[in-house]
Amino acid sequence: MEKSLFWENIHLQTKCFSGAWLIMGDFNTIWSSSDRSSGSGMDIGSRRMRSALNNLGMLLIPASGGNYCWSNRRQGHRRIRSKIDRVVANEEWWRCFPNASIRMLPQTTSDHNLQILYCFGQNSFAKRPFRFEAMCTEDKRSYWVVNQAWQSLNHQSPPSRFHKRLSACRQALWHWNKSQFGNLQSNISTTREAIAKIQQCSQFSDEVAAKDSNLRSHLEYLLKLEEMFWLQKSRLRWQTDGDRCTRFFFLSTLARRKNNIIECIKDDSGIWLSSREDIAYWNTVGDDVVATVRNFFLTCYLHPLLNQSNIILVPKGHNVSTTNQFCPIAVCNVIYKVISKILANRVMPLLSNLICSTQNAFVLGRSIHDNSVLIQESVLTAFGFHPNWIRWVLLCCSTASMTLMLNGAAFQSFHCLDTFCSWSGQSFNPRKSNIFFSSKASGQSSGLISALLGFDKISTSSAYLGLPLFRSGRSKDFNFLVEKLDSKLAGWKSRILSKAKRLVLIKSIALALPIYTMQSMKLPNSICSKMDAIIRNFWWSASKSNSHLCLKAWAEVCQPKQWGGLGFRRMKDLNLSLLAKWAWKLVQGQSSICCSILNARYLLHTNFLQAAQSRGDSPFWKAVMASKDIIRSGSCYLVGNGESIDIWEDPWVPSFPGFRPPPKGEPRVGWMSVKDLILQPGLWDRSKLQELFDPHIVNLISAMHLPVRDKRDTMIWTPASNGTFSAKSAYLSTNASRFKEIPGILKANWNKLWNCKTILPRHKVLWW
Repeated sequence: MEKSLFWENIHLQTKCFSGAWLIMGDFNTIWSSSDRSSGSGMDIGSRRMRSALNNLGMLLIPASGGNYCWSNRRQGHRRIRSKIDRVVANEEWWRCFPNASIRMLPQTTSDHNLQILYCFGQNSFAKRPFRFEAMCTEDKRSYWVVNQAWQSLNHQSPPSRFHKRLSACRQALWHWNKSQFGNLQSNISTTREAIAKIQQCSQFSDEVAAKDSNLRSHLEYLLKLEEMFWLQKSRLRWQTDGDRCTRFFFLSTLARRKNNIIECIKDDSGIWLSSREDIAYWNTVGDDVVATVRNFFLTCYLHPLLNQSNIILVPKGHNVSTTNQFCPIAVCNVIYKVISKILANRVMPLLSNLICSTQNAFVLGRSIHDNSVLIQESVLTAFGFHPNWIRWVLLCCSTASMTLMLNGAAFQSFHCLDTFCSWSGQSFNPRKSNIFFSSKASGQSSGLISALLGFDKISTSSAYLGLPLFRSGRSKDFNFLVEKLDSKLAGWKSRILSKAKRLVLIKSIALALPIYTMQSMKLPNSICSKMDAIIRNFWWSASKSNSHLCLKAWAEVCQPKQWGGLGFRRMKDLNLSLLAKWAWKLVQGQSSICCSILNARYLLHTNFLQAAQSRGDSPFWKAVMASKDIIRSGSCYLVGNGESIDIWEDPWVPSFPGFRPPPKGEPRVGWMSVKDLILQPGLWDRSKLQELFDPHIVNLISAMHLPVRDKRDTMIWTPASNGTFSAKSAYLSTNASRFKEIPGILKANWNKLWNCKTILPRHKVLWW
């Protein structure tokens, strides 16, 4: 009750104050389950705090120097560590101190870590390299600058010519941006002051009116540049046109920087270290790009400076502290990207033959560098690749140099792969490896083996490939999804974004976030309900100008757009539709390794549609079996030779409800194939049909087309016109019964509204 009154008081106080402010101290509750080393997870106090801070539009300032800031100082399994001290600030405070950071010091006499707030950041890093801004393309003078710089240098060798011209272009753009393009924010302020001064004139002549119009047009141009600048910095790709949201892009950029910046890092001995040791201008540069790429394939030579990559360390999560908790991302030169992409595309059709079938991740969706490094000389030679091809691949690997980028500043380049491996953890790393013991292993034996191998025992909260490795059977196993979704739809975003922006954010980010987990696990109903509630509250949440009011039932909002909804999907139904993809693979008889294992374990003497679930089944198999009704409602055999279809048990008549025609008279027992009903290829045996079925069913079967040549029976998905299964069609077909058309509005009118190109998205949502 006291905490509830505290947050109500904070809310009332902030209404009376519009400046920059923050709250720093002991909140006595955690923000997420990862903020506690053991014990219970989030409680009602945690949810109350998250809700209050989201409603206030507050943003967390991340702390460096450790994952926890409080300890009960007990020993063994009774020891609990938590992160209950927080620093939160409003948008105005972030604007005043965009480089602010928190540093945690070790515990001494108190059970809390001392926290120090640095308003202007902890470190002053070296000068950052030049970065081209997308907004520069809006200024036509930039094309002249690029053209002049590009033509100022020449060289006989295409790679050297490209590198020299690129360096000259970089220098020219840097000087132009500094001297003529100017400070954007200062130009905006100056233009606004000029407009205000003109509009205060007592005599508004035609000359003054023209000047006012020109200044307002110039301000609109500058605001467009500002929006492009912060959009590029925010790394967002789901925005819509016609709805300027510079403020949101600015805050998104700050939040991303706060998460990615490395204030301090822990070394191998546990000591914290904090010191530092669409294509524009193609008409100008295009010919040199093509000539450089062609030169590589003709001469088997790659200029070393064209194979130099910047290594960016991206944190794998929150509260990271050691180097192996960062993911190294290589930012390559565009020439190398083009060359390696050509090589990757050429070899892609052969990858299924080169790589073992168990390595599913390396065939589709792999990065360019993976393709280059994986295919080594011995493999290429053994499979008969041309010597030039082998030299091309080896050049891409052997000439590579790397530069580590720390908070945007560059260190010295290095070539040693072993050094990079030791930094990044890409080589064998005991800190990334764990060992699992069965419950029958003694503590002494398991401890001895762990010490010998240098591996820690795996914990019950461990994850593998982003999914829980062990399941307790309780909803807390999936609380991480709720917390992730809650952070993606933070309260400050709803206070800034319009309804059109919220619509795009929900459909592109929020609804996509749990899909990876949903594809192999059935989420508890409580988790699905919580995620639905987060999305619902974000959509209807209040902004500064209106109150929280739900204008439609959520079931209507989750209808397709042509039915008067917004196309949102309910989590439980989406989960089952995604799991049904596995069931469809089994029904179709796919021969992947996973399907082979499932068939051998669960479908040895039956098929999926007739299989029964048992108590000892794995959680994954139980999840797949939960989608059986979806598959049963839409799957039907397309009759070929009829050999594999059971007349009484399998679905094979697509025009009959349920696809399984009942027999005439008493139920039939025993196997009987559809082949017995075929007189000859392409012709049904009508006398047998009349013997087994009622007349109306005989007519339905007789109307089914039979192939004139011998053809295997195949399973098709009837809700799709092409017979191909998809999670989208499964979701729509299984939920069709609850979709209701709004009286007085035809589906065609809804389609016209949402498909109209001349109406801005925010106006479409307003009309909806």
